[in-house]
Parts: sequence; structure tokens; C-alpha cells
Amino acid sequence: MITTRQPLKLLLVATVVVAATVATKIEDASPSTKLNTPCLLQQYLAKKLGDIQRKAEEAQQTLEDNRQQTTQWLLASLKATGKQRIAFALLHTMGEANYAEQRRQLATLEETAATATAVINRRIGAVAQAMLLNTGKISDDIDALTGTPAAAPDVALTLNPTAATDLSCKLQVDGTIKEGQTTLTDTTSKKVSLVKDDKLKSLALSGKPTLRCTKNDNTEENWGETTNDLKCSDSQTTGNRDRKIKLLLGSNKLFSTLPGADTELKTGGSTKVCADLQGVTEKLWPTDAEVTAVICKGLDGPAPIQALSAIKLDSLAGNQHIKDAIATLYEKKATPTETVDILNDLFGKDAAAFEATYIKGAATTEYQYANGENTGSEQLSKIVAGSKVGSAIAVLRKTELLKPQKTATGSKYEEKESDKKIGTEDKTGDKKEGDNKTTTNTTGSNSFVINKTPLLIAFLLF
Repeated sequence: MITTRQPLKLLLVATVVVAATVATKIEDASPSTKLNTPCLLQQYLAKKLGDIQRKAEEAQQTLEDNRQQTTQWLLASLKATGKQRIAFALLHTMGEANYAEQRRQLATLEETAATATAVINRRIGAVAQAMLLNTGKISDDIDALTGTPAAAPDVALTLNPTAATDLSCKLQVDGTIKEGQTTLTDTTSKKVSLVKDDKLKSLALSGKPTLRCTKNDNTEENWGETTNDLKCSDSQTTGNRDRKIKLLLGSNKLFSTLPGADTELKTGGSTKVCADLQGVTEKLWPTDAEVTAVICKGLDGPAPIQALSAIKLDSLAGNQHIKDAIATLYEKKATPTETVDILNDLFGKDAAAFEATYIKGAATTEYQYANGENTGSEQLSKIVAGSKVGSAIAVLRKTELLKPQKTATGSKYEEKESDKKIGTEDKTGDKKEGDNKTTTNTTGSNSFVINKTPLLIAFLLF
């Protein structure tokens, strides 16, 4: 029986539900055209992370739903009789094998989502720091030299930087990309737009620092020169000294802008692939190329896990797990034609009846459970979602577990006429009363016979 697997807890910076009233699309042709502010760029990056995380979360939920569906088929196989019991057993066996495969698939999705969470969060933090620095100023205007200058070659300047203020940009909890009256919806799948490394690492000031010659009232004066001097002097030839040199830095910032640049998600020639991610989680500063690769891997990962509740009757014959289960139960590998015949005999050919009986009907059937003197019944879908599965199985198996097994007398297995075979005419040799000789199977090498009741029980339990 499958045990519940605790889902991986991921740090979500944003989910992926996009507001229904969005006005403008971000398209692959040029994402940066619409993502024209640092805030929109970071909301967009967070939304991409949400897309990746959603794939893992949906897979977690589907896997849990499949565990419950498989457990429903197990209990139904114990309660049913005849062909229907075997039909439920086949579905249960398929579900068990499916679950093992899907757990590996989920592990890949979870690893990809965890990598994306670490890398993209670091990148958002780096850009946020650059955005924060740009809310401040390096210094107010400085009176660099005024009055009587010191008799020294150097003049010390005192900077008075303006502190950075809080960012007004917020990552929307619903994954919306919105700033002011601008609301965007993301439709990109081939390109992304990021603030590039060269912009984040550049310490070039926006604008040029200025030395200004002024009067004390800040009226501008022109620079002058003599034979030996460059000078800032007022136009007066007598009276008080009325000039000073100002250093203008008030409008200067470390980054002039933080624009987005469009990048292809996949690289290469005719065969486009996501770039390698080796060692990316060790980076304190993931590069824009590494962030692009992480997004590419996350969006281009394994296909979604298939829900067992959506399985169709006409898909069973091609399901390898069903084929393997038939080979185990009938002790012989079936041909494609034989597989179809067996499935038609067990399930019929009506797709609607299959869904009603083996999917929806199984879920709503009442089952008994017992825990000491505490007994009751619930719908199967509620039992498999809770803690009563074990007691429900015990109730169903009680009779079989307590019934003593018969000793084989001559044949390899004890047989009942009702258990001999499914969907084939009974052509086995007669066995006289008291005759302990092995029964001869005259149905031919291509017939499928269930040889024993214990075999069926073992099949149900494995």
C-alpha cells in the first residue's frame, strides 16, 4: 500500500494567478518594451518563479490524488467479487507502478523549483539593492572653497549624502505585474527580460559632477585666468571678497537607469537547449545568463504528472503497467489482441460505464472501518484521504486472513471452477472425485487461465 508523502515546502515570492483585467501583454517579440521600469522587471521575474513553483505544487497535489485513487482501487478489489475484483486489482497494480515512476518525476520538479527559488530570489535582492541606492543622492551641493583659502594644495570636501528611501515597488501576492496604472500580463515563453550584469556592476555616475564659480549669493560667475592662475573671482575690483567654488553632486546617482534587456531562453544552433546549471546554487551573485538558464529549465521541465482519475478505458490496452499486471495474473505475456480481449471481458467496452464504475462509483461507495469497538462506514474517497485506510482494509481482509488454507493434493494449485479462467470457454479435462492426479489443461498454449485462488489473493496483496 502506498504511504502518504509529505509535500516539499517551497518559499514563494509570488504565485502565478494573473489578474483578469490586465490591459497589455508582454510578448516574446520584445519583452523589455513593456517592462520599462525596474519594478515591472522584478515583478515579472517573480512571476516566472511562480510559474516554476506552480508546476511542482500541482505535481505534488496530483501525486497525492493518485495515491488516494490507487488506494481506492485496492479497497475496491478486496470488496468486489468475480471479474470486477480482478478488474480493480489490475487498476490498483497499475496505480502502484505509476506512483513509483511519478515520485521520481516529482523529485525532479521539486529540485528544479528549489534551484529556481534560490537563484531568482538572490537576483531579485541584488536588483532591489541597486533600486534602493538610486532613491538616494551621493551628496547635496557643496561649498568646496569659500572665503580665504588655506595655504595648502588640497581642500578637503565634506559630503552630505541623502539616505535612500524605502522602495515603493512591491511584489504582488497574486503574481500581478503592475506599477501605477500600468498592468501587464505575461505571455512570454521564448525570451525573458532582465537587468543585465553590466548595468548592475557599473558604478558610473549619472550626469557629470560640476565645479561652479559663484558669488556668495550663488549668482554665477565665470572662471578666469591670469598668467599663472586659474581663478574664480567676482567682478568687483574692491571691497569684500564675493566668490566661492561649489561642487555640484546633488543630482548624481550610481546608476543612470536600470533597463531590461531581452534574452533568448534557449541557446544553441538549430537545436535549442537550456544552458547548463552546474554550480549555480553556490553563487552568491547569479549572473543574468544563469538566471536565464534557471528559468529555462524550470519552464521546460518534465511534463505534468497524469491524474489517474482522468484515465480512459481505451488507454488501458496500451498501458505497460496493465500489460505487466496481466502477465503476472495470468502467468503469461499476452499478445496485443489477447490483452484487448481480456480487458473487454473484465471492463466491457462502454467508456461511460467504466468511468461510472471504476472512477466515480468506487469513490462514493460506502466502506466499513473498525478501530476496536469504534466502527462505522464512510465513502471510500473520505477513507483514503484520512486515517481509516488500515482499519478498512482489515475489515475487508478479515475473513480471508482467518480462513485456514487448504493443502494442495495433486495439482500445483487448488482450483475452483469459477476461478479457472476469464473470458475463455472451459475446456479443461474433467477430474473425478477422489482423483488426485493433476488436471490437464487442454485449452491450448494461447489461452489464459487463472490457476488458483491463492494466486489471485497474492496478486491483490503484492
